[in-house]
Amino acid sequence: MAKTAIRSRNAERTKSQILQAAQLVFAKMGYERASTRAVAEEAGADVALIYRYFGSKKDLYLAALEASITTVDLESWTKEPMPAGLASQVDSSPDATKEYSQNF
Repeated sequence: MAKTAIRSRNAERTKSQILQAAQLVFAKMGYERASTRAVAEEAGADVALIYRYFGSKKDLYLAALEASITTVDLESWTKEPMPAGLASQVDSSPDATKEYSQNF
């Protein structure tokens, strides 16, 4: 009889794997085309864990973006004008405020 390998549960490791998978899937497919199922498959995790750890696809996306920005990135950021296409996306975001988008 073949023995089945038993994986120990580690919530922090699983959450980290989901976050890394999300960065990869969102980078490849973009937000609209990416699915939580694709992220879960890439992470080797159950799709329900995405909702348990992150709440929603949008919150997972925001966490993936936040995780990809480091303090070093922010310290080296110059306030040069952002490309027009990106600036218009920021302005049209439902979360954008007039005060926030004027910084760009």
